[in-house]
Amino acid sequence: MKKSTKILLIIGGSLMGLGIVCFVIAGASVGFDFSSMYEKTEYEKRMVEYDGTIDTLQLCSISDNIKLLPSEDKKTRLEYYESKDEKVGYVVDREKSSSNEKGKLMVHQENNYEWYENIFRFDFSSFTEDRSLTVYLPADEYDSIILETISGDISLKKDMELKSEFKINDTSGNITVENVKHGGNTKIYCVSGNISLKNTVSKLSVDVSSISGSILLDNADAGKRLDIKSTSGNIKIKNVSSDESFLETVSGNIDVSKFDTKNLKAKTISGDVEGCLGYDGVFSTSTVSGEIRVPSAVDASRKYSFETISGNIELR
Repeated sequence: MKKSTKILLIIGGSLMGLGIVCFVIAGASVGFDFSSMYEKTEYEKRMVEYDGTIDTLQLCSISDNIKLLPSEDKKTRLEYYESKDEKVGYVVDREKSSSNEKGKLMVHQENNYEWYENIFRFDFSSFTEDRSLTVYLPADEYDSIILETISGDISLKKDMELKSEFKINDTSGNITVENVKHGGNTKIYCVSGNISLKNTVSKLSVDVSSISGSILLDNADAGKRLDIKSTSGNIKIKNVSSDESFLETVSGNIDVSKFDTKNLKAKTISGDVEGCLGYDGVFSTSTVSGEIRVPSAVDASRKYSFETISGNIELR
């Protein structure tokens, strides 16, 4: 190694060590409460009401969580937080339909910071304060509900009965849907967050896909068709009913328990398939290097197909 190279490495290491020391000293001076080093942003709650003449609701958030709750007064009500000092805020727009009196309500969050401003912008209050976009919805009002967020969570956790279909897209947040009944389709997509559907009813179909997050369906009626896809996450089915069902994952496991379906096709590359279906049927199985243990065929009206390359198939 050249002498000049050694000198540069020594200088670089020394500067790095000095930076670490300065960081520790600065942190110790504020008790390692780094939020005190930044001016706290004050947020104000905003509220917008609509009289229920809307058939489509579209919500788009960058980092805030999205919560849907039932409306007691049959009005659509939005609650969100804004700050005068922040360049991130919500835009609420209503687009009337030409075919009828109803229209589309669109709420989206905008970030007006320059790209370099986001690098040095910290908001520690987001970890301690709940600034969710909360929407109160009347029952049987909307034909379509579209929810989108980049890094926030999306949750529907109250007893709700809606006629609309759901379309939920999330990049890195978790999606939780509980105690919801509706007459449309359910389409949920998430890149790296977990997806959970509990005590839900969809009269038409449920389509759920994730890249690296796990997918859970517990006590759910998926209607005519259930389609679940995951790349590296696990799929767990418990107390679920559907006319026909398709489960597919690359490296995750598939776990089924009390699965009421007439036609089931489950496929994984390197994961295992296990559980107890709870219903007799005719089994079709395939694996390259794994073991297979399934019950004997009894009920010819139900057809189960399981396929894996290097995983095991063990069903009771």
